Amino acid sequence: MRIISAALLLSTSLLNTQAQAGHNEDCDRPEFAQQYAAGFKGELNGALEKFKNQDKYYRAKLNGMKAVLIKAGTWTEVEASVFMVKASITDDDARALEAERKKAASDFKVQLLSLDGIPFMAGGNKSAEIRANCLLGPTTISKADVLYAALERAWKLLESKIATEAQAKNVTLP
Repeated sequence: MRIISAALLLSTSLLNTQAQAGHNEDCDRPEFAQQYAAGFKGELNGALEKFKNQDKYYRAKLNGMKAVLIKAGTWTEVEASVFMVKASITDDDARALEAERKKAASDFKVQLLSLDGIPFMAGGNKSAEIRANCLLGPTTISKADVLYAALERAWKLLESKIATEAQAKNVTLP
């Protein structure tokens, strides 16, 4: 699984590098940069909304699964909390995903901080700001996509661990 993930990331990275080169050249054209910058804020907000929806969906789903196990008497609140922590960050498979998630989150945060620094670095030059947003935009969205995928794998792992636990305890989940 890790080999497939690494190969997929490498091929995606190579394709992104080729696409990025053409995009960077386009950002040198003021009309393109302006058009890209105008749509980028919506694209970034869409990515942030995806994170919010993902978190909301999985928290509700996992809380529901946890509630069923508690209601069945197989877990107490404390046991459920301990299970969730152990299953999400301390098991060997979870640790690998947690490291991946932290790296992706850090990379995305660096991109966001870079975007925040553009006005200062541009020194009031609006065309430089627009070009910088155009140049950094695709990488920012790419980093958001990587983080989203890492979070998705972590949520799914936790979900599967709860489902396995329910099956072992003969509890039917919705």
